[in-house]
Amino acid sequence: MFSTRRGFACDSVVGFKVVLASGELVRARADENADLWTALKGGLNNFGIVTAITMKTFAAKDIWGGVTYYPPSTFSQILQKACDFVHHETDEDTHIMCSAGYGFGHQAVTCVMYHTQGEVNPPSLQPFTAVHPQIEQMGTMRTSTHLGFCEELSKFSSNGMRQYWASVTIKPDVALMESFHGEWQETLAAIKDVHGLIFSFGFHPLTKALLINSAKAGGNAMDIPPSDGPLFVILINPCWTLPQDDSRIFAAVEALVAGFRRLADEKGLLHRYIFTNYAYYKDDVMAGYGEESLERLRATSKKYDPRGMFQTTGVPGGFKLYKY
Repeated sequence: MFSTRRGFACDSVVGFKVVLASGELVRARADENADLWTALKGGLNNFGIVTAITMKTFAAKDIWGGVTYYPPSTFSQILQKACDFVHHETDEDTHIMCSAGYGFGHQAVTCVMYHTQGEVNPPSLQPFTAVHPQIEQMGTMRTSTHLGFCEELSKFSSNGMRQYWASVTIKPDVALMESFHGEWQETLAAIKDVHGLIFSFGFHPLTKALLINSAKAGGNAMDIPPSDGPLFVILINPCWTLPQDDSRIFAAVEALVAGFRRLADEKGLLHRYIFTNYAYYKDDVMAGYGEESLERLRATSKKYDPRGMFQTTGVPGGFKLYKY
């Protein structure tokens, strides 16, 4: 919500306290173990056990925003406006997340949008609020608090459901994303009979301003240069009820995401980055940080964990710096 003005959440970390593989407790800050400080900002469970985090804070005002719902016929309009939004950004206090979705036998298009200074229907968001028709009885646009909006978004995840998260990152392009939407529709048609299916195709921006402000904060493990922006993080997220449908969903979505990567790569619009929070367990997230960053992260790992405890069976799970 605040990332356009402040960078990624990890960019607000001033310092860490970390227990290394040796058992030593160290501090990692810009002026103390700076390589470890940078590595821990996005480097996941590869370096130590973090026991304390010191972060920059700021006073948050009331926020204007919420979720607007549209019929599926508006998808192309919302897509075009989302691409225009990131290519011609004018307001660092706005944030959007758009998606096409299916659930309970129906499709809809949604746009989550915020103005973090509380301006009601600011010019930067009017292209989205002006799109009609809307499913007005479902809309939630209002003035509220950060906590209130977080609680609202938490309801998008259904307790007790089986879920699959997968992601690719691309340079914004209407034609490419229309192709993605077409392939998503074909996949939806093939799995629509799965019990309890909820299936979304989201596109969430990493604006150039976000990347500039991230770099100003001292850098992080992801190492995305501002010149790469703007970008869209694409999220594919099916939810369903029964374990016997797992293999069918996995196969369908793996094929869909592979198709996305192939299409984007063919057009020269695929970006290396894979957003960790949306990544599938088979993804090579660390390679997506780029070769230069990966080399620095591996050097940091060897310096602070020379025996590689956090890379092997000592700390299983997560996305590692080496593929074994």
